[in-house]
This record gives sequence, C-alpha cells and structure tokens, in this order.
Amino acid sequence: MPNKLFRTTSVSVILLLVILISACAPPVAKIKVSRTEVKPGDPVTVSWETKNAKKIEVNGESAEKIGAKTVTPKQTTTYEVIARRGSKEARDKASVTVTVVKPPMPTISLRAEPSAIDLGRNTILRWEAANATTV
Repeated sequence: MPNKLFRTTSVSVILLLVILISACAPPVAKIKVSRTEVKPGDPVTVSWETKNAKKIEVNGESAEKIGAKTVTPKQTTTYEVIARRGSKEARDKASVTVTVVKPPMPTISLRAEPSAIDLGRNTILRWEAANATTV
C-alpha cells in the first residue's frame, strides 16, 4: 500500500507543479505590420498575438489576446502591443515608415514674339507653365 500512496502523491505533486508553473508563466507579446514602407493613406494591417496575459493594449487601447486591424497612416508610426499579467509585462513594437512624395516644383517659361521690337510696335507674349495650379 505505501508504494501506491507514493505514486498517487507523486502524480499529485507533479500536477500541482504544472499548474503553478503555467499560472506563473510570463506574458508573451508579438506584433507585426503587413508593410513597413507606404505612401500616405496606403492601407496597412497591424496584427498581434499574446499569451499568458490578463490585460492587453495596442497603442494604449484595450485589445483582445489575438487580433488585427487595418490602418491608413499619414505619417511614420510605431505600433506597440503590451501584454500584462500581474506585475509582469511583455512588449513588442513594429513601425511603418510613411514616405511623402513631394510634387515637382512649378516651372514657367515666358517668351516674346518677336523678341525685339521698335518703340511703339507690338509683340506677342507666350508662356508655358508646368506643375502649377494657377498662373
């Protein structure tokens, strides 16, 4: 009988240790973005996954343990997930670089036809403009 009691006690102790270890496991947090470089307004999917956490935040907002969100950043942005369990926390970050393409500078060319005239004579002015909204 003592041998059977020892096996039962051993199994109980092992189960208790497994429960305690899993209950104390530190949180894990992972975040990723579908694209790391975009133009302003391009869509990006931000997805995250956490484990062993009681409280999850993505960029300061409460979130589910696993999730995804489509965003359209206008400027370079870093996304952060924080997974908390008691006093323990895990963090992860992912960034999207937004490249603003500046339009080309406006240009204008002006010419007179004919380019030289005598006093009192007329000329025609002609111009061409590019990349301008008004002239």
